[in-house]
Amino acid sequence: MKTRFLVLVCGLALVCGLSGSVGGEALYKAVSATATSQTIPLGSVGKVTILNTGANEIYYRLFYTSDTPADVTTTNGIYLAVGASIEYGGPQAYGSISIVCDTAETATVRLYYQ
Repeated sequence: MKTRFLVLVCGLALVCGLSGSVGGEALYKAVSATATSQTIPLGSVGKVTILNTGANEIYYRLFYTSDTPADVTTTNGIYLAVGASIEYGGPQAYGSISIVCDTAETATVRLYYQ
């Protein structure tokens, strides 16, 4: 019985840690990328992981807090294939990310940041 309780508590701690922020814990956001560029504010974070869990490739631009965010296109963005992920941890804080899909496509993008 104690083992089941411990597993339940650990599972809840993991879920709560990925869905919000308490202190320095990771934040999580699921974004539906479309053919229209959208910019997602991240606050001021030192680490960003981008995971493409959708059915189509995406293009993105990641901005430092000192940058002025702008739209992303399929020609000026960084390509991320279906099922791929990439992690950034830079010398400066990241403030936002712009994401887009190609014409008539959509994809689910998961962002983890702290």
